Amino acid sequence: GIGTDVIGRERDVRHDVICGGMRITQDTWCGKYGTLGAIGLATAANTHVAANTPLLLTNHHVAHSVGDIVGHGNICDSWCCECCDIGRLTDAGLTNRVDGAVGTLRPGVHFSPDILGIGATRGTGIATIGMIVVKYGHRTDFTRGRVTDDDATIDRDDDHAHFDHQIRVAPEPGFDKMTDHGDSGSVYVEEATRGIVGLNHTGTDAGIAKGSHIADVMDLFKIDFPVTGTAGAIPLVGIPESRVLEPVMALEGDLADTAFGREWADLIRAHAPEVRHLVNHHRAAKVAWQRCQG
Repeated sequence: GIGTDVIGRERDVRHDVICGGMRITQDTWCGKYGTLGAIGLATAANTHVAANTPLLLTNHHVAHSVGDIVGHGNICDSWCCECCDIGRLTDAGLTNRVDGAVGTLRPGVHFSPDILGIGATRGTGIATIGMIVVKYGHRTDFTRGRVTDDDATIDRDDDHAHFDHQIRVAPEPGFDKMTDHGDSGSVYVEEATRGIVGLNHTGTDAGIAKGSHIADVMDLFKIDFPVTGTAGAIPLVGIPESRVLEPVMALEGDLADTAFGREWADLIRAHAPEVRHLVNHHRAAKVAWQRCQG
């Protein structure tokens, strides 16, 4: 059947620079992830933020709670104070043409308009039948496919969403799938021009990708994708897919070596949501946490 491409819980990773292709979530201490497709700029018609404000793009079924934080991992497996928080959702929509959401980046977050495995993009374009496109998603990483339909109708099984005028992309030889669970929110980029042409939101068991035309996404959310780099961003052609939180993993590994350590690890996991709430919302706990540096 046809379903959304989100994925269940995995170990958190951290990135020094936020860019397209990275994992994104609004779930806290649980379980569904998608992909941050790309970072664009708000247009003058955007009523939620000022013109030229950097905006992250993903799917509505990945992040839909407007006003709430979004993160690039579990918020948060490192058991600290919102270190995975990268911004807040400003708009989300599920229409007959778009499954999308956008959000602002938190002050101090370093970002790039580039996409992992692809590099710099060159504005936008229009998906047409026969076009070769590439994408980078959290689950399948870099994939390459061919547009086989630019006016498809989709009835999604898991949430019964209906879409018209959609893009269908089949994987090219050398790739078993164009998309899989966890790739929701990634963007299709025309290989020849590096223009963004679509927003991935649905996949089939055979790995066929389906998504919205980027023009519909831009019109709904009043977002644009510039040809050149964004002022204030860190130029980036390509960076490693992920860098694991080594200290946390080392500690977790040490605890797992003994029965006593495993008991402590279980206690931490059991009470982590309560601790996180206190650290972020209880003044006395927040002060003590910061003074002790976590």
